[in-house]
Amino acid sequence: MRELRQDGEPFDLAVAGESGGTDPGRADVHTEHAQAGATWWMEAIHPWRTDLPEALPWPVAARSLIGGGP
Repeated sequence: MRELRQDGEPFDLAVAGESGGTDPGRADVHTEHAQAGATWWMEAIHPWRTDLPEALPWPVAARSLIGGGP
């Protein structure tokens, strides 16, 4: 990125992915990306995720993942 950018101004680097809503190492995934220079993590929230609670309707299950935080 340094070679491609003309100015020395800071910039954001966003990473999209799934980090496992019930995985106790979830925060480690975010920390590793932050240490590599990512400034944003965009969690993929979609109805075909396999780690969401099956007993809940999709929007409610997605909220449980979002509420879990980074």
